[in-house]
Amino acid sequence: MKEIDVSIRQDTLSRANNPEKPLSAEQRGQKLKQLLGDIALFINQELKQNVARPDQAALLHNDGTLDMKQWLHVNDGPYAKEAEYKVHSTFVFNKELEFSGLARQKSLSDNPLVQEQMILEYHESKLRKDGEQAEMAITALLYKFLRDDFIVVRSAKYDDYHAGVDMLIINKKTGEVVCGFDEVTDTSDGKRLKKKQNKVIDMALQGGAEVKYGLTFVKQQLDKPMRLVKTDLNNLPTFYLPISKEDLRLLLNNMNYNIYEEPSETECEIYQKMLGYLRTQVNALQSRVMPTTISRHIKNFGNMLTELEQKFYDQV
Repeated sequence: MKEIDVSIRQDTLSRANNPEKPLSAEQRGQKLKQLLGDIALFINQELKQNVARPDQAALLHNDGTLDMKQWLHVNDGPYAKEAEYKVHSTFVFNKELEFSGLARQKSLSDNPLVQEQMILEYHESKLRKDGEQAEMAITALLYKFLRDDFIVVRSAKYDDYHAGVDMLIINKKTGEVVCGFDEVTDTSDGKRLKKKQNKVIDMALQGGAEVKYGLTFVKQQLDKPMRLVKTDLNNLPTFYLPISKEDLRLLLNNMNYNIYEEPSETECEIYQKMLGYLRTQVNALQSRVMPTTISRHIKNFGNMLTELEQKFYDQV
């Protein structure tokens, strides 16, 4: 694994205050990698109080994604047969081979060592791309603003690639998974945004998304914390979070990469925009007649969004 250049961390404040010294794609990727690793470590520690066996392996990988292996029955997960997990992990593996470009190189694609190396290189290169950086940055942004009341995690890769759900938000008090998120960069592409808008509505009309690697909380005795349950999820409303390339650059150059400190002014501005985008989508869904299986979830998310709006505007 590459060493993270310590100068990247030391230079954070000077770059934030000097827009003429923007971070390079490599620096942005490494800083986000470190930040997501810190968040994953914090959430893994926090969730230990909610599991029957605190010595179990961490639920989140260092990049903040859910570890699919932890949903096997041997790890108190719902999948008693490893065959289903293997089907899902094979799906993920093949998708990443496709994304890496190796699937088009037939003379190399059957070599397991080459496959593993190409996928490793794919993940390294992805760290420098806008799409991955947007997903990581928005995850960190939402974590900072929501962490008192919600668990914010990146979805398992299977649910990301198969269901198009990049992120899950879980209410700590009720255990309800309130929604899934999908990020969009390059908002200058009006057709792509319109496609995303229609997808949100169409998916809701069909009853919402299905997530195979989800989690929730259930009540135990009054004197004990909520118990974490690994389960699949149905009828989940999903929303998209658009961010322009300009806003993404602005955010990454002015983000506070320390999770224990207050969000920067730029982070507050981007978060405010996110709340606005979500309100528009919730209003669009609530203006339509939705299946009963998902209408309750949309209403609950709308109520949650109202609380988040009030909390944010009370603080600014």
